[in-house]
Amino acid sequence: MPSSYQSLQPLHHDLLVTAALLPQIPKPVGILEITAVEVGVVAIKGLFSGRYLAMNKRGRLYAS
Repeated sequence: MPSSYQSLQPLHHDLLVTAALLPQIPKPVGILEITAVEVGVVAIKGLFSGRYLAMNKRGRLYAS
């Protein structure tokens, strides 16, 4: 009959692996709301910031 320590070893190993991998898991940085304004034009808004993502005539992105 295994001791209680031996039965916890797989769980302990899984926790160590999970803790080691946590810094590598990407974290969400925001949620974007995409709305059609007209044909060929969309509005992209960050829900948490309330700011819009825009593109100038040269194709560079900026926040407004």
